[in-house]
Amino acid sequence: MPAETETENQHKDRFHIRFHRKAKHHYYRVMPDKKHHRVLIWVVFFVVSGIIAAQLLYPPDRALPFAHIDGQRVSWQQENEIMAHAEERFQATKLKLTIEGGVSREYPLATAGAHIEADQIAKAVTDYPFWQRYIPFSVLMPRSYHSHESVSFTPSVLKTFSDKAGNELGYAPEDARLQIKDGVLEAHREKSGRTVERTQLAERIKEIATADGRTTTLTVPSRLVAPATTADSLQEVRVQAERALAIPLTLTADGKTFTPSSAERASWLLLGEGEGGKTELRFDPDKLNEYLANLDKEVGVPAGQTRITLVDGKETTRQTGESGRTIDTSAVLAAVQGHLLEGAGDNAVELPFRSTAPQIIYNESYTATQAGLQAYANDAAHRYNAAIAIQQVGGGGWSAEGRATVSMPSASTYKLYIAKMLFDKINRGETRWDDRIQDTTVSGCFDRMIIASTNACAEEWIRQFGRTNINNTLYGLGISGGTTFTHPVATHTTARDLRTFLLGVNDGSLVSGAERDRLLSSLSRHTFRQGIPAGSKGSVQDKVGFLWDYTHDAAIVHHPRGTYVMVIMTKGQSYARIAAITREVERIMYP
Repeated sequence: MPAETETENQHKDRFHIRFHRKAKHHYYRVMPDKKHHRVLIWVVFFVVSGIIAAQLLYPPDRALPFAHIDGQRVSWQQENEIMAHAEERFQATKLKLTIEGGVSREYPLATAGAHIEADQIAKAVTDYPFWQRYIPFSVLMPRSYHSHESVSFTPSVLKTFSDKAGNELGYAPEDARLQIKDGVLEAHREKSGRTVERTQLAERIKEIATADGRTTTLTVPSRLVAPATTADSLQEVRVQAERALAIPLTLTADGKTFTPSSAERASWLLLGEGEGGKTELRFDPDKLNEYLANLDKEVGVPAGQTRITLVDGKETTRQTGESGRTIDTSAVLAAVQGHLLEGAGDNAVELPFRSTAPQIIYNESYTATQAGLQAYANDAAHRYNAAIAIQQVGGGGWSAEGRATVSMPSASTYKLYIAKMLFDKINRGETRWDDRIQDTTVSGCFDRMIIASTNACAEEWIRQFGRTNINNTLYGLGISGGTTFTHPVATHTTARDLRTFLLGVNDGSLVSGAERDRLLSSLSRHTFRQGIPAGSKGSVQDKVGFLWDYTHDAAIVHHPRGTYVMVIMTKGQSYARIAAITREVERIMYP
């Protein structure tokens, strides 16, 4: 046995020696002869290997080092940060529309029915495929993304916006007019107008829309509109106009006499189209009214002011002002027109008057009572086209509503309801926080939906849960039919329903345990703090929503003197207005 063992060991040694010699032979056959060349090859090998290893370890949720969005560098930023900044830039993006020969107007891009897929933007600059990480230095490849690719529009809202912009930017043609210049009757040249091509405008907006936080200028497509009357057609009516100017005219009131000049009287004349398209001399009531308005300052009597004091929406005092008098312009118009154009009546026209009511001035105030809170909620809701719902938790238990049952587009506030649906599935064991969805986990998608307030994850969950099923589940929780996920244009809700939901989150009756803690934490960590948080003296857990010209905020507020839930939904207002409403509410509740 010892001899056999020795022979076996010797056999192994000979094998190792032969293997070493062959490996060395092949190594020096493929490697350069010079040692420093071989060292250089090994240095390059280890450097490249290190770079590939670093690329394999590069975080999947961060933008690449040379990533840009709309020319702005976003290197190393996290997905949620990129998405939040993308939403902020989108809200700051404006559209400047100009029309040839007319005016320019600026509009927030969102009011044109635009919305942005911030998830898509973040994915474009963080997407680093596994296979690509094996390419040396690929992490340094530039990534450039233009936000135009992530902007889409709701067709019905875009059409409404295009119609509105067309009405504001288009201008009517100006017909030729008669005027006196240096004592001679002349024709005022006509001017063409322009009408906006609404359909083309909508298409051009979609073509150029971006979300880079800047103002994009667009010359709106339009076409000329010719005036109905031109200066060349004035010759026949010139004689008639000169005859009208030659007729004497005086106006009298309270013993005072006023004689309009020839130039003034000429401005009351204009040209219009009569029967058969023939140009005829007409009377311009607006110009006469301007002249009479100046006379009224001398012979009229201004009305006084009736001052009404309202406390909590109820009248407490009234000081009635005196009535005034003003020239009855309609009666003067008939008399002057008949005299100048038809030669009827006397040369002197006595100015008639009519009584004017005093101006009403309201002085409103609100007491630090529930009645005062309710009165303010009513007034603010109607004054600012808003819906308001307030409920104190504990303390006096005050509550107030203003248009709180009005159903309107919910914007991103609907994501609170989706969170409830998700929590129920987690509690039933049908999904887990670490399950994959989109390009992340359920946990990551939840943060995108609530903290960054992006739409892709929420829309995927709506698809999974089913819109009708979501409605039925919410109705079973006491949410009203004013909340619906099946509206043909956008998901709708009411201020009262959002208040009901947040009260259930606050007391744990709708959302409890770890899910409640996570939701409340998320509602306090987002970056959109210009609404209720900016107006409150307390700490705020809130969900904002902005869509088109709708701006909402739904919050649980922990004020130093008590907790309350408040929802403010507005149309055509800003977060600064929501902050101002919040300050007044807290002044009333906690004086």
